[in-house]
Amino acid sequence: MFNFFKELKKDFSLPALDDYNLINLSGHALYVEGHLGVLLISENELCFKVKGGVVRVIGEKLRLKDLSPNTLCIEGNIFSQEVTK
Repeated sequence: MFNFFKELKKDFSLPALDDYNLINLSGHALYVEGHLGVLLISENELCFKVKGGVVRVIGEKLRLKDLSPNTLCIEGNIFSQEVTK
């Protein structure tokens, strides 16, 4: 089975892909693999833990569409995401 992140890691030597993965879909959705828990949910901000830090998502009308032990999906108008250590 094809795994997009494994192929990127192999082709471009990207070791950080083992920790977590963020996929921003045109600023309308953010898919995350490897989160370690949600810290804050509001209409304009969502924060969650990842290995080595916290990801902060800023936007409008944000909502947590899907949440599982390893993945989450955020929908809304996403303006930015930043990782702090």
